[in-house]
Amino acid sequence: ANNIFYSKQFGFKKRHSTDQAIVHLVHDIFKSFDEDKYTLGVFIDLSKTTNMNITCGVPPGSILGPLLFLIYINDISNGCTELDTILFADDTNLFYAHNDINILFKSVNKELLNLTEWFNANKLSLNVTKTKYNFFHRFHDRDKIPSKLPKACIANQDIKRETTLKFLG
Repeated sequence: ANNIFYSKQFGFKKRHSTDQAIVHLVHDIFKSFDEDKYTLGVFIDLSKTTNMNITCGVPPGSILGPLLFLIYINDISNGCTELDTILFADDTNLFYAHNDINILFKSVNKELLNLTEWFNANKLSLNVTKTKYNFFHRFHDRDKIPSKLPKACIANQDIKRETTLKFLG
């Protein structure tokens, strides 16, 4: 693809897989630990579009469908320039690391506001109730974590924290 597609899109591309996406994620989280940072991961869920009235486009199941979808969402990282975006087809996963928990959440919330605008401009619907986040930290830092973390929000709604999440699926 000659670097046409976003480099961290792991779906529908030769020599790219969920394994590579997971390795990338784990590497970045451990790197943040080495730098004494916390990582916030937001796992975005898009609403299914089966009930939408489509008047043009590619028929479902078409061989061009995956390629055209990659083209359609290729600039998603422009919607959130501060966050590390890992994509696998329509699975959108965002990560940000910082050594200050309050700045971490504030920065992520600001970027999620920008991303919401990107989704709206591109006629994609968020399923906020299925969108979740997790807060990654070193085990020995657990005593430094406040009992009540700041809120993470998208589309003016709170995102629920989950300690066990399904990544890429």
